[in-house]
Amino acid sequence: QIVTSRGNSGIYLWDISSQKLISEWSLQSHHIVTALCLHPKDSNICFAGYNDGGLIGVDLREPLNKYILNTTIDSSVINICHDSNFIYSCSQSGRCMNWNIQNKTLNQCGLKRDEMLSFDVHKELPLMLFSPKESPPFITSPSNTQIIYPVPDISLSNYSVFHSYLPVFSCGTKSGELYSYQLI
Repeated sequence: QIVTSRGNSGIYLWDISSQKLISEWSLQSHHIVTALCLHPKDSNICFAGYNDGGLIGVDLREPLNKYILNTTIDSSVINICHDSNFIYSCSQSGRCMNWNIQNKTLNQCGLKRDEMLSFDVHKELPLMLFSPKESPPFITSPSNTQIIYPVPDISLSNYSVFHSYLPVFSCGTKSGELYSYQLI
């Protein structure tokens, strides 16, 4: 199965083998979907972030409007990602939140940062990667209280991402350059 959005407020569940739409959730209370993430331990649970700052979690087996999580962050959600314990989200304005998978609580994650272009979390290592709009990318711990690694050699990065499991991350620049780094 795969979860998609058409750019509107809906979430769509597809069966890959039959290439058919299984179900859809038209969530009228929010605007355009900007990020999607499946729960790491239960693929029936999907999290969606919206351009109006909405952040929801739905069980895809349940009927419409039955939310696991329904809140609003301060601006457009730029990414939702996870490690084995938390679902993380980051807004364009730099506010980072985490949802504890086990006890289902939502908390602000460290400091509110400057305006962000991209955000990622390593699935195995306790690291978060931020790409601010006006400064070089940097890595923090999940507490997000201080920068533990400012990325060298890059003045600005449009997009930064961790490898799924290896201690590697890459940053892409506005001029089309791609830098990859291995963490030691």
